[in-house]
Amino acid sequence: MIGAVAGNDVSLPLTHLPEFIEQATAKVAALAPLRANCFDHLGDGNLHFNFFSQKGETRDAYIHLKPTIEDIVHDEVNKFKGSISAEHGIGRTKARALEHYANPAKLSALKAIKTAMDPKKIVNLVLFLHFDVSSP
Repeated sequence: MIGAVAGNDVSLPLTHLPEFIEQATAKVAALAPLRANCFDHLGDGNLHFNFFSQKGETRDAYIHLKPTIEDIVHDEVNKFKGSISAEHGIGRTKARALEHYANPAKLSALKAIKTAMDPKKIVNLVLFLHFDVSSP
């Protein structure tokens, strides 16, 4: 099957993008022989950072590594004071990561806003407040 083993949509301070790409790619390469494919939005620090199997191999051979790859990428993003989510928001796929990396006070505020706007929890409302999720 063709497709990314792990796809990430992160943002980082522009000054840290080259170092982040180098270090995160090296850590994933130590895990498995995957190809990194990354591109960004010029000037805003948003980086699509994806990993694919080698040509001739299938994604299925490495898909079990997806959570570990995401942890590696998110740890590196956090180290460089970036955000684990950029233009696509948190959604369901990054909920666990948000709980892990978010500043507890900011996360509490985010949950309070969600509760105030949707007390019956009937709307799949994703609040995206652009703030870094790193600890103070």
